[in-house]
Amino acid sequence: AGILHRDIKPGNFMFLDDRPDAPIKAIDFGLAVFFEAAALPRTDLGLEGTPWFMAPEVLSSKVGPPSDVWSAGIMAYQLLCGRLPFDDWANSAAPALSKIWKAILGDAPRMEGSAWADVSPQAKAFVGALLTKDPAARPTARAALRHPFPHALFFTHNIPDKQEHKQDQNKRKQY
Repeated sequence: AGILHRDIKPGNFMFLDDRPDAPIKAIDFGLAVFFEAAALPRTDLGLEGTPWFMAPEVLSSKVGPPSDVWSAGIMAYQLLCGRLPFDDWANSAAPALSKIWKAILGDAPRMEGSAWADVSPQAKAFVGALLTKDPAARPTARAALRHPFPHALFFTHNIPDKQEHKQDQNKRKQY
């Protein structure tokens, strides 16, 4: 058994306290549901959650753990460059859900330009892996945590390329 959060986004994470090294905690489990691996994907759930963070398969009512991994990829993208990868680009002030969802289904996330200039290749590879359209090809949450980018940032004190990771950490702090 497991749990699907179904609304992974920056606003649903908080620091436990105000210490610089405080742990981060997930909050707002209002859309969360339990699941059994044998009963995946869940096809009995509606289009709930934050549109920009919905995985392609959610738009086809096929929800599973890869859907939360996708949302974590959207969050990582936003934290690294300051914007969302999918939107109604013609009308971002009053976006149409259909345009956001069309972008999620059809567009590839762009990781170029000035917003991505100081982001390491490892960070880009991490985000790209999490934003793989095919949920079967997307890494599991456990595999994502083992990727060199978050592993070096959060789980080791011996960072192989300190300059590369320092740039990524500065991007994260800006958000």
